[in-house]
Amino acid sequence: MLTYSYKTINSDFRVTEIINLILDGGDYHYYIMRKKGYKTVDVLDIIAAEKNLEIADISYAGLKDEDAITTQYIAVKDKKIENLSRADGEQDFSISYVGSAAVPMQIGKLQGNSFRIRLRNLDLNVAEKICAKEKHAFSVINYFDTQRFGMPELPKLSHKIGESLLVKDYDLAFRYLRDSGNIDEIVYKKWESSPEEYIRVMEIRRKTFFLSAYDSFIWNNNIAKAIGDDCDKKIIFNKEGIDFTYVSLIDDKIRNILNKSDIVWHRYDENSYIYEKKSFRQPYLEVLYHASEILPDDINTDRNMVDIDFILPAGVYATNVIDQIMCVIENEYDTKDTQTRAL
Repeated sequence: MLTYSYKTINSDFRVTEIINLILDGGDYHYYIMRKKGYKTVDVLDIIAAEKNLEIADISYAGLKDEDAITTQYIAVKDKKIENLSRADGEQDFSISYVGSAAVPMQIGKLQGNSFRIRLRNLDLNVAEKICAKEKHAFSVINYFDTQRFGMPELPKLSHKIGESLLVKDYDLAFRYLRDSGNIDEIVYKKWESSPEEYIRVMEIRRKTFFLSAYDSFIWNNNIAKAIGDDCDKKIIFNKEGIDFTYVSLIDDKIRNILNKSDIVWHRYDENSYIYEKKSFRQPYLEVLYHASEILPDDINTDRNMVDIDFILPAGVYATNVIDQIMCVIENEYDTKDTQTRAL
């Protein structure tokens, strides 16, 4: 059983977007958005409602978790709005104007994300291994992590919703939406139209997210299968009911297998027709992190904590990177048998 945590409190997990932002004037008004305890889409809904905007007129490059302190950029089309902030207990956000540009916020603008993450509940020997070098390099597999497949502490069914949408089984998609927490029980029971109508009026970006979750699940499975066919040493890591196949070393053989990988994305067009888009996704990457000194854990008695800093390209999940690093550090082994771990 792995003995570490990295999201005990929101301030344990900090992420800041790194973007190539040229503010040379135009119809798109850019804001820096800082938030804690909110999902990106929830803040956008609040902004749209309070500022009388169409949600489609607010662009962004990535979705940031609610159980973290995050900084990212958004752009509002045509309309410059006043700065906005809200604080309510463990939740707060603010948006501050930074300038205007001729194009909306796009994923292509995002160069990556900078992370500072506090690892808690560590044995001293594990903490010492994390800090063994001032800077430490790891090869990791580029999996989509569990937040791609569902909300915290709820069933991971986003990929199931996407699969149901893909085959047009709207009754099943509607049930999965309820079971995953995307529709509450009251709305589910009182919805008087058909499930197909619910899906039809759903915002396109939200529907596309579910399709993407399914595509991400297929990517993960294909990568795991490729590794499993040719790797003697591997760790099967189960997290929130979803299996990940990690390896203690990504050697030339594994690199050759993974380099054959690509991903097929399903998307909705403006008329809600589904089409396919094939693209390359980097199957593995080298991560260089810097570790702080070892400190007593101020939450877990007689345990230790370490802060680590690193930068990842856009689309790479820091939580999964941490899990892979910890699996290698904390679960060293010498046999050729598959190792199974759970978190």
